Amino acid sequence: MSRPKFPENAWFGVIADYYNLVADTTEAPEEFIWAGIVGVLSALAAASVGIPWGPQLMRPILYLCLLGETGRSRKTTSVDDARSLILEPLAPRSQQAGEPDPLEIVNGSGSGEGLIDVLADREWFPEGADKKARPNIQTGRRAVFLFDEFGALLGKAGRDQAGDLIGFMLKAFDMPQELKHSTRSRKVICTNATATIIAASTAAYLSKGLSEDLIQAGLLNRFLFVQGGRGDPLPIRPAIDAEQHRQLLGRVAAALSAVMGKPMSLSPEAVAVNDARYRLDHGRQESSDLLAAATNRTPVMAVRLSMLFAVADGTSTISGEHMTAGWDVAEYGRLVAADLVDQVHDKTWKEAEARLVSRAMRVAQTSSGTFTKTEVRDGVKGSHGMDAGTFNRIWESLIRAGDFVPVGDTGRFRVAENRGTA
Repeated sequence: MSRPKFPENAWFGVIADYYNLVADTTEAPEEFIWAGIVGVLSALAAASVGIPWGPQLMRPILYLCLLGETGRSRKTTSVDDARSLILEPLAPRSQQAGEPDPLEIVNGSGSGEGLIDVLADREWFPEGADKKARPNIQTGRRAVFLFDEFGALLGKAGRDQAGDLIGFMLKAFDMPQELKHSTRSRKVICTNATATIIAASTAAYLSKGLSEDLIQAGLLNRFLFVQGGRGDPLPIRPAIDAEQHRQLLGRVAAALSAVMGKPMSLSPEAVAVNDARYRLDHGRQESSDLLAAATNRTPVMAVRLSMLFAVADGTSTISGEHMTAGWDVAEYGRLVAADLVDQVHDKTWKEAEARLVSRAMRVAQTSSGTFTKTEVRDGVKGSHGMDAGTFNRIWESLIRAGDFVPVGDTGRFRVAENRGTA
């Protein structure tokens, strides 16, 4: 299947400047260069930028996932470049000795508890202070979580080997003012914290780690998926121009400074664009409940992207162009997510079909080579089993395909010889 075309109107201000700095020095496709810098802008701006949204501020928190071939598409390279060139030089630092830096860059933490610990309110003492005195408490902590192989991490989560990883991701996307988490030994509180996630995987590997349950829980709809292929070959990677890099850092810092602490607003043009696009999205009838669950945060993603585009231009007013591009990129991400949903559905169907056939063959071994629909159904249902609707659809599919063959009018069936030996 061909990749959706990435929107050409998503290159604003310092996003375009960053592309111009690195594009000739990397094999990474333009989609991944864009994702790297936008993820970094989210990390730098989300704690201090927001738009009034109901009873609270919507912040431009993004979860990004880069999808491409292993090695050749330079997913990790794109993220590492944006990290080293922009994020690390501009990350906020502590104001006095003893105080922890308010933003942490975390590579591949594998459990929900580990992620929460990074964002938790942190006790600290000024240098030379009496440790028996009451500590200072740092709140408003920020983190960028980088996952080199997101599919593997989701696989761990599916085997209950990653703590409350999924629960954390679901909550942190719309981070409450106070997030509480209790373990057997202690209670953790995250006050006004923000988390950006930048992940990478191949589509095939990610679909193996994903399940329909995770999609229905809302994990997929919190991610903007960006797909890229191989860039042009570059046998020797040129150095980044130091002076151009210095100038870009100045422009990014100036753009952030221009919007920090200011409530963002929508121009009349942005309101009109969002109204029209929202109504179209609201009226869309997805082809399945699973696809709807995977894409029902498209409007939220569009607004958050438009906020970051305004940040890139150094303005707190979201223009019609910003909002149009936000919706275009969000719709692009929806198309990539839809392809993932198809892969997960196909995988789930094949696994369920194999389970049903296996049960039928086990019954047949003890019943003179035949089985009834009820006997097979009783073996695959249960609290963690196959629901009746899925069972009936797969059963009818196997009947139509000739894999299950009726034995006269007895109500019993046998497994076709070619299916039983496959």
